[in-house]
Amino acid sequence: MQPLPVFFNCGGKTTVIKTYFRLLELCPENSSQYYFNPNKLFAIVDLDNQDKTIEDYSFLSTDAIFFDLYQKFQVNQQNAPNHRIWTTGLIHKEAYFVIPELQDFFDMCINIPHYKNNPLSLNKIYLDMAESIIDDIDIERNFQEVKKRLKDNFDSEFNNKNDLKDLWIDKFNVTVKKEQKDKLILALLTIKKAKSFWKNIQPSEDVSILPERFQEQLSLEIARQFYAKQSNDPKYHIPYFLETIQKISENRGTF
Repeated sequence: MQPLPVFFNCGGKTTVIKTYFRLLELCPENSSQYYFNPNKLFAIVDLDNQDKTIEDYSFLSTDAIFFDLYQKFQVNQQNAPNHRIWTTGLIHKEAYFVIPELQDFFDMCINIPHYKNNPLSLNKIYLDMAESIIDDIDIERNFQEVKKRLKDNFDSEFNNKNDLKDLWIDKFNVTVKKEQKDKLILALLTIKKAKSFWKNIQPSEDVSILPERFQEQLSLEIARQFYAKQSNDPKYHIPYFLETIQKISENRGTF
């Protein structure tokens, strides 16, 4: 019987990467008699806006991983098996709870989530996120990394976060085709943290539940009803990551 994989929550990006290499150090050369095989040890870290250098690895930094691992917001299927350290394709996990495809899911909830006292509209969240770029210190400090990440999404130059905010909102308001609009949204979700906006998604006033508990249940339902069905689609990064490591595991014996 194939053992289930074991997951370790190690905290932030730096700690996850340190833990990954420390586990490799602890694994003896002849690992077949021990608990895990180093060839099946993987790490996944938040993309963040701040690039992180990685020593003694085939990719020099987390941004280098990102640009090799993702193409047009999808996992590069050809390159994916070469990676043992993955970055998320969007900036943080909360961004995956507000991707455009989830609007139908939210609309069909028995207790429809609310945002700013109205039934949840993801477009409203995206516009609020874009407006807040002007006050975003993280984007300001890492503007060159942000600009590099977005360079293929705009046909106009932007030289600071104010330009970026105005350009994104103008383009969002005039774009009609869903495919193009979705790409614009995903571009935003690679550079703008979504956690504070996710926390503002709350139950309606007639539902008696703490907001934190509601968000926890909602995220679990998104995982069960949406992402669990998407493991073969490179458009959905986290389930595709799990599918990839399962295939690698099957090809190289047990953990």
